[in-house]
Amino acid sequence: MKIKKGWAVAAAAAVFALGACSGGSFGNKPAEATNDGIMTVALNTNPGVGESNQFVKNWNFWAVGGKGVAPGMTLLYETLLGLDKAQPGKLTPALAESYEMKDGGKQLVYHLRKGVKWSDGVEFTSKDVKWTYDRAIGDACTDRVKGEDGEWDYKCWVASKVQTPDPYTAIIQFNEPDRQQVLNFAAWYPIFPEHVWSKKNVDKDQNLEPVGTGPFRVKDFKPEIIKYELREDYWGGPSKGVKEVHLIPGASVGARQAQLSRGEIDWTVGSAAGVLTDFVQPDPQNNHYRFYPNGGGYGVIFNHTVAPFDNLEVRKAMRSAVDPTKARDAAAVGYTIPTPAGLDPTMYAPVLTPETSQPQQQDLEAAKASLAASGYTVNPAGNLEKDGKEFPITLYVNVSNDQDMQAGPIFVSQWKEVLGLNVKIQTPAETVFNKAASKGEYPLFFGTVAGGTSMYFAYQGYSVQNTVAIGAESPSVNYGRWKNAKVSDAAYGLQDVDPGDFDGTSPLAGVIAEQALAEAPFIATEGTGYQVMWSSRKWDGMPETGQPYVPSLDNYQDPIQTILAMTPSTPKNP
Repeated sequence: MKIKKGWAVAAAAAVFALGACSGGSFGNKPAEATNDGIMTVALNTNPGVGESNQFVKNWNFWAVGGKGVAPGMTLLYETLLGLDKAQPGKLTPALAESYEMKDGGKQLVYHLRKGVKWSDGVEFTSKDVKWTYDRAIGDACTDRVKGEDGEWDYKCWVASKVQTPDPYTAIIQFNEPDRQQVLNFAAWYPIFPEHVWSKKNVDKDQNLEPVGTGPFRVKDFKPEIIKYELREDYWGGPSKGVKEVHLIPGASVGARQAQLSRGEIDWTVGSAAGVLTDFVQPDPQNNHYRFYPNGGGYGVIFNHTVAPFDNLEVRKAMRSAVDPTKARDAAAVGYTIPTPAGLDPTMYAPVLTPETSQPQQQDLEAAKASLAASGYTVNPAGNLEKDGKEFPITLYVNVSNDQDMQAGPIFVSQWKEVLGLNVKIQTPAETVFNKAASKGEYPLFFGTVAGGTSMYFAYQGYSVQNTVAIGAESPSVNYGRWKNAKVSDAAYGLQDVDPGDFDGTSPLAGVIAEQALAEAPFIATEGTGYQVMWSSRKWDGMPETGQPYVPSLDNYQDPIQTILAMTPSTPKNP
C-alpha cells in the first residue's frame, strides 16, 4: 500500500500565501482609530488571477475551469477536525467531536457534532460528510493488482463508499491500515452541504451563493474587496467583537506595512527581511510581527544524483561550515533554527533524543575534517577537484525570495572562509526556479526539507514510493532525491501510527533524525512557519506562539478561532 501524496492540487485552491518584498517608509501617522466591528485583512490576488489585483467570484472548492476561487473559503467552510499547530500530529475537535481508528487502522470512524446548522438553516449531518468525502476519495473497490515492483497493491484506496449508520456517524473503510489519513482530511477537505451540491454541477457551477457551517457568510463581492458578515447562529459561539471581515488584495510587503501603520488594514500574512527593525521598532505600541513555527524546515538541498554531492563527506563538510544564525539575524524575521533533520527543536522535543533535537550549528573542525576525508581537494580557483576533474559549485536561489537572496551570500562567504570553496550564485525567476527544483535539475538550491504540522507530513515524501526520478516533477519535499532504506521504511511506518501517538511516533522519528544527522541530505537553516504582521489600533488578541491555532487564512479552522477571539482595543495613537 503506497503512502498517499495528499491532495496538494485541491488544497492549493485555498492558499493565499503572500510574497516578500522590501520594506519602506510608512507615511503619516493615522488619526485615532474607532472600532466599527470591521476587520480588514490584506491578501495577494488568488491563484490563477495573475497580477490583476482582483479577486474572482467563485466559491467552488474544486476551482471551476482552473480559474481559482475567491479568498475566504476558510471563513465559510470547516473540516471535521483541526490540526493543533503547537503539538505536531494532535487533532482538535471541529465539526466532529472525536474520531476512532478501528479494524487495525483500516477503519476511520467520525463522531459528528450535533446542533450544527448550515448558513441556510439546514442541519449538518453525516450525509454531508458522505457527499464530500465520496467525491474526494473517488472509486471504492477491494480489487488488487500486481505492480511493476512485483508487490500487490489495491486498485482503489478505500474498500467502500463512506458509510453513514446514523446522522452523526461517518465511517471510512480503507483497504489497508492508513491511520495517518485523518491528518489529510483535517488539513485539506472541508465539508460541503449535500442538500446544495447534490443539485449543482460541480464541474461547472461557480457557487455564487455559498452555504457553509462557518461563522461568516458573503455580504458583498467586488473584485477589489470581499465583505464577509458574521452569522448570529454559528454553532461555535459568538465573536468577541468582530462583525465583518473585509478581504482586499495586497501589494508589496512594504506597501502593506504602510497600510498597517496608517490604520488602513488590521492584519496581513507575510513579511520582509528587516521587519523587526523597519516596521515594529519605529512604533512597537501599534505595529506588531510574530513568527509562528509549524515544525518544518527549509534550507540548502543537495542533489544526491550528481557529483560532488553524491559524496557523503562533501555534504557533511558544507553542512558543518554553515552558521545559520548569521542568516537568521540578518533577516530579522524571528524564525527558529531547525535540527539537522529539519524539525523544530522545541515542538518535536517529545519525540527526539537529546542528540537529534539540537539545532543545526556550525562546526569548523568537523567541516575541515570531512572535506579532507572526501577524496576531493580545493584547487586554486576554489573549485572541488578529484581525479583530475574539476567540479565548480553553483547555488541556485529564487530571485523572488528576499530571505534566500540575503542568506545565499552569507553561506557562500562561510564556505569560502571555512573550506576555501568558491561557490557562485545564480538567481533564476520564480517560475523557472520552482519547476527546475522540483524536477531535480539543480545540484544545489534552496527549498523545503521537511514539511510542517506532524512527523507524517514532515517525512512522507522521503518514502521510496514517493521519490521520483530526475526529470519528473516531485510532489514531495524530496527534491534532492535522497534515498535511504531506513528512512523510507520509517516514513512508510508512520502511516500505521495514530497521529497524536508520540510514543508510537518516537522510534520512527528517531530513525529518520539519526539518519539525517549521519548522512547530511541537506542543510536545515531555517524553521518554516507563518509570518504575520498586524496593527493593534483597532483589535487585540492575536494568538501567542504555542497556541493550537495560528492567524493564517490558509488553514481550515485557524482563521475562525483567531478572528472570533479578537477583542476591540482601546483607541490610541502611535
